[in-house]
Formats: sequence, structure tokens, C-alpha cells
Amino acid sequence: MKSLNRAAIAVLLIALALLLPAGALLWLRLASPSDGARGEAIFGPAVAQRLMNFFRDLGGASRPAAPPLAFPELTDREREILNLIAQGHNNTEIAERLTLSPKTVRNHVSNIFSKLQVADRAQAIVRAREAGLGAGH
Repeated sequence: MKSLNRAAIAVLLIALALLLPAGALLWLRLASPSDGARGEAIFGPAVAQRLMNFFRDLGGASRPAAPPLAFPELTDREREILNLIAQGHNNTEIAERLTLSPKTVRNHVSNIFSKLQVADRAQAIVRAREAGLGAGH
């Protein structure tokens, strides 16, 4: 197992050497934990930036981008309440489910209507469902 790790490290070092511009600062000290030492690496700023960009781009390629947040003008709590409204819950049920007072829920609902520029609960439900909220009763 140790030789496999050392072989992987050797490949990494060769790849790094090929990527480095002339005169770049690169210092590596590799040791196993059983030796009582830790591996260290010091890179010059240009090399460090290139490595960070490489791994950032590599990570981004394997993960799909997060879908845009529905109604970014709403707070997380307002979005949560709108989702429950879109599922058909009334204010009392929402208050019980979220352990909030009914007055707090009414305030959130009022803020949601204002931010979404809707006149009533039915319009809010339509907007929420069009944005993908309300699924998963």
C-alpha cells in the first residue's frame, strides 16, 4: 500500500513539474505519519493560484450547478412557509408544524404576498407551484 501511495505521489510531482513555469518556488517534504512527520508543500503564489484554479475547475465539472433559488427576494423562513401554503396548509397548520405563533405566520404570509406582489393566497399558490414549490405533501 505504501508503494502505491508513493507511486501516486511521484506521478503528481511529475505532473506538477510539467505545469510549473521556470523559476517557480516549489518545496515538498513528504513523510509518512508513522515517521512522526507530516507532509508539507510550499508553493509560490503563481503556482498556488494555478493549483487552486485547477482543483476548483475539476470539482465544478463533476458537480451539477445548483438550480437557481425560487423567489430570492424571500427569506428562507418565508420560502418555507410559501412551500407549505402551496401544499395546501392553512396558517394554523403551518404555525403548529413550525412551532410558531399564528400571528408570526400571518406576518410572514403578509410579507410573502407583498414581496411576490400577489393579492391573495390563491395567487401565491399559483406562483409557488409554477416555481416548483408545493411538491411532496
